[in-house]
Amino acid sequence: MHESRLGPRDGSGGKSRIESNDTDNCEESQVGQVSGYTKESIRRSLPKLVQNLPALPEVISSLVRELDNAEVSAGAIEKLIARDAALSARTLRVVNSAYYGLQSQVDNLSNAIVILGIQQIRNIVLSIAAMNLFKASGPRMRTMHLHCWKLSLGAAASSQILARKARLTVSEVDVAYIGGLLHGIGRLFLLTNFPEVYLKLSSDHGFDSPEFAEAEHDLFGLSYAEMGSELATHWKLPSTLVAAIGSSGGPWSEQEAASSHAVFTGVQMARAFVNERELPFSDVLPTVTKLGLTEEIVVAAMEQANQFLECNMSSLAAAA
Repeated sequence: MHESRLGPRDGSGGKSRIESNDTDNCEESQVGQVSGYTKESIRRSLPKLVQNLPALPEVISSLVRELDNAEVSAGAIEKLIARDAALSARTLRVVNSAYYGLQSQVDNLSNAIVILGIQQIRNIVLSIAAMNLFKASGPRMRTMHLHCWKLSLGAAASSQILARKARLTVSEVDVAYIGGLLHGIGRLFLLTNFPEVYLKLSSDHGFDSPEFAEAEHDLFGLSYAEMGSELATHWKLPSTLVAAIGSSGGPWSEQEAASSHAVFTGVQMARAFVNERELPFSDVLPTVTKLGLTEEIVVAAMEQANQFLECNMSSLAAAA
């Protein structure tokens, strides 16, 4: 069984960080004073919020279960997607977008799978379904929500490209893509449950800035990646995927390492081109080296991933 990587366990039953945060000595932060929350009230509420989290949609859990199934058939994937008529239509809308440059319109899932392959169709479906997990209301919240998904899609593309460049196994490439796609799910969960807090954090620090992340961690007692790992554990996702979603530089087990190296690097790459900042290559050098890649390969991968994001973000967002 995978051991939670959310941080130190307490000595009374192996609780995760959201259960074992020290709330007794929490002081009211500036955010808490403005929005009506305190660190104590926020941290005490997290375990119950996770406990009450709905189950993953069947299409996501079923597709994730197929990660290690090298013999999954196109028919099985088609049948799974076809259960949801709306999802099927949204998938075809993305398949027919300009990015894939198909010469003729594809009007059924069977042809889409033949043309693009099982892996690509599965990734499109997962992207659309995942974007519906949490919804935001109000223009500022929707802007932050959209930014999170833009970063997640960029991370998914970057992680997948790196994994392929590093010649990882098909299963590891899949984990890299899904780990990148879901790496921000913890922030979306927190943003949905504490909108006033995030509006204040964004006003004070600028959304997704280093200062924003530091204040977020200080308030909740864990990073958004660690929160995502907690959600993945609650949903009983595979241990390799739990590790990749919570990817923050390791250490990882041998089984987790390859995909997690790709996701950790892919997230930094996506954050650079989404936020129009330079990639701090020294921060990712250890994981890039372990993947057997070079700076030149990473730069080329960033350009490829950014192109994917620019071509697909609008169609995926519209489909969601």
